[in-house]
Parts: sequence; structure tokens; C-alpha cells
Amino acid sequence: DPLILEGSKAEINKAFATMKMTPTEPDFTTSSYTNGRFWAEFELKRLRDNSVIVNYDPRLANFNAGTDTSEYLETWTNVEYTEDIRGQYIFSHLDNFIQDNAGDLFDATYDVTIALDNETTGKFVPYVDEGYLLDDDINIFVNDYAVRLVGTKVEINEAIKQIQFTPYADVNTNVDIRYTQKRTVNNAVVTHADNVVVTTMIGNDVPDYIVATQFNNIQLFVQDEFLTGVDLTNSQLFDSKRNAQVDQDILDGDAFVTLTPAQLRKNLTRSKVFSAPIEVKDSFEDGGPSLYKVVFDNGTISASLGASLNMTDTGWMTKSELNELLKDGIYVTGVSIANNNVPDHNATFEVSFEVKRKTANGTIAI
Repeated sequence: DPLILEGSKAEINKAFATMKMTPTEPDFTTSSYTNGRFWAEFELKRLRDNSVIVNYDPRLANFNAGTDTSEYLETWTNVEYTEDIRGQYIFSHLDNFIQDNAGDLFDATYDVTIALDNETTGKFVPYVDEGYLLDDDINIFVNDYAVRLVGTKVEINEAIKQIQFTPYADVNTNVDIRYTQKRTVNNAVVTHADNVVVTTMIGNDVPDYIVATQFNNIQLFVQDEFLTGVDLTNSQLFDSKRNAQVDQDILDGDAFVTLTPAQLRKNLTRSKVFSAPIEVKDSFEDGGPSLYKVVFDNGTISASLGASLNMTDTGWMTKSELNELLKDGIYVTGVSIANNNVPDHNATFEVSFEVKRKTANGTIAI
């Protein structure tokens, strides 16, 4: 049907200046004319004397073939995950996954599947909302490695941002993400993307543990006769204004501490800063927080000195508990004049160790 405008010269000119064209069909870019172009034509009539000023010639406007637009986000940038962390929102920084403009003009429904290229890296934890289902027969899950979402453009664009990914234990390999997008308008189905790779998700490594770099991780020890001493970083013990209780604590021995490697290093540097020889960094969970322990081999401390650490197995602990123990709870014992095994000053010895993890379901890994 033709558009009929009636008004003053100024009103008609303003209407022409603000006129917009909206396609009446999805994906409309050309006409049936031989060159694919189309035009707008008009009749201009002056109502006062009913005279025709323009009789559909010249045309109001000529249009070249329309410009095609993207139907989906073809490249997903900065998609990555971190080893051993559950439920990571790997797509939350992105927007406009479905870009098809038909979704804004027509009653369009989209069917999108996002899939991992392999099943060895981890699995999806999709955002489940019954509002995204067309009916009860459509399952929002395909499997652990693919998520299917059905709904409007706005609904799916938001739902993709809520998808979570959980890597398998100790995995940090890269994996391709594949994307499929279909649109339905008036029962006509169009496929925009069919299992195309939109990104390679990058896995970030997290070390299971780190060893100290401070002082090249050389830990100090003293012979058993001197294992008990004082904390030289405790200002109360050496302050000229110390109170009587501090003096009494010294006399009673309550001010003494065990000269662990941490305490010896603090005393030498007059600093409370100390890096533990080992720090557990792993954070994998399966059914709940994991437990950890360190098993030591006394190495050359035993072979060369006949001594040992004060413990060879820390026992199972939470990560924070174990790291606290490793920071100030491990020291050498059994070196003494009585044992005739006091080494030369600055002699070095080695200790090896294993870090073990036990998940909440009882799986033990080294």
C-alpha cells in the first residue's frame, strides 16, 4: 500500500527528511529487478488547485542492493580459563553473540549450541532457566561438553554469558569452542553457523606448589643444644622500657622459642618477613575442598649426618593449615655434640619431598 502524506510544504519536506525504510522480510538485501536494485517513487500534488507537480518521475530515491550484516559474533576474544578452578564464567566479558538484526524486527527464535572440541579438557556447567525452553521436550543440555539454548536473541545473548566451565584436575590445555546458530521466523529455519570454531580457549597453568626463591631457598638449622632461643625481632625483649612481666618471662623460659629455619632467618635479618620453603598453590576441588600433605625424604641430612627433620609426614590438612605449618613448623633435629655429628659451618644438605592431594571423594594424587 502506498504511503500518503498530506500537509504544508514544510511538513512534507520534514517528513521526507526523516523517512526510514524497514525491511518487511528477514535477510532482505535485493529486489527482483535484474540488477538487484530497487527504488522509491512518488506523486506530488498541490491540493489547492489539484495540480500534479511530480507524476512518479523523477524517482524519489534509488537504492543499490542492501548491505549484508553479521548474523553472529565470528571471533570470540580473550576466552581463557585457569587450571583447577571450578565454575569459571569464560564468556562473561563478551556481548552480542547473536548479531542478526532480524531478531530485532521479527518474531524470531534462535537455537544455539556451544560445544567443546574435545572431551578431555573439562566440562560446561550451563545456566539453566526454563524460560529459555520452547517446550518441555527441548533439553537445554546436550551433554557435559555442549550447551544448547533456545529462545530470543536477547535471552540467548544473556544466557551465554552465564555459562560456566570447570576444567578437569590438573588440566590446562587449550581447546577450540565450536558454535552453531539457527533462526526460525514464520516456520522458516535458516542456519547462520554450523559447528564453526569461534575461538580457542586458552588454559592457564597454576603450579601445584612453589619453592622459595628468597636466599635461594637455603634453610638454616642449629644443633640440638641451641634449638631453644629467643626471637630477636621481639621488641619487647630488648626494649629498655620493658616491663617486669617480660623480665619474668625470660627468667621462667616463657620468652623462648624454637629456632626453626624461619626464626633463624628472621633473627639474622631482624625482619619478620620470611618465605616458606614450600607453598602449596593447588586449588582443585571435587565434591568439596581438597586436603594436602607433604612427605619428606631426609636425603643427605640422614645419609651424611644421621639426622632428620622433626617430621617426615605432615598428615592431611587443608591448604591453609599446611602452608602455615610449612612456614614455621619444620626443622632439623638430631644434630648434636653428643651424637658427634655437628657439621662444618655453611655445610649444605638436601631434602626431597612429595606434595599429595586428597579430594573430598577420596582420590589421591601426587
